[in-house]
Amino acid sequence: GVRYLHVMGSALTLSDSLRETIYRAAEHVHAHGGAISLDPNLRAELMPLERIRSVCEPIVRLASIVMPSDVELTTLTGTASPAEGAATLLARGVKLVALKQGALGSTLYTADGAHTVPAYTVTEVDPTGAGDCYDAALLVALSEDWPLASAGLFANAVGALSTTRMGPMEGAFSRPEVLAFMASQGRPLP
Repeated sequence: GVRYLHVMGSALTLSDSLRETIYRAAEHVHAHGGAISLDPNLRAELMPLERIRSVCEPIVRLASIVMPSDVELTTLTGTASPAEGAATLLARGVKLVALKQGALGSTLYTADGAHTVPAYTVTEVDPTGAGDCYDAALLVALSEDWPLASAGLFANAVGALSTTRMGPMEGAFSRPEVLAFMASQGRPLP
């Protein structure tokens, strides 16, 4: 009954046994019709590029959704640009590449093309955890079958709001707070 299993790439590097457990869980969920999402969340300065690719490959092979930053996308795919990286993942069977671009918003790539989702204006205090909040919000919206454009707006709002407080856990806002923020910015959900 699991609809989505989200994998953080950093968890794949903590230990061999954890990595193998994540791989098995992803294979099980995928085999039973669930969607796998991946936030690469790996840093080239901490691990050689080829190792990043090999650690993520079993998840990428199963993933329906990949949510990288621009550097993570080009690192993961070995391409020169995020657009090329998205095209590479889509050609491999990924259904949605949600490119997180911080203060620039995000771009959602599907087989139907690229959809640019504008950023929300906030005063940043601490960006720690913003990508995680974006990931969670996008998956919530998709699990509730929202249109992709609305899901992207919601995820951008959640990610932006998370940067307005110090600390990764303190940056989580309730749904009513997020929806009120979106309306105050002139972009309420339809």
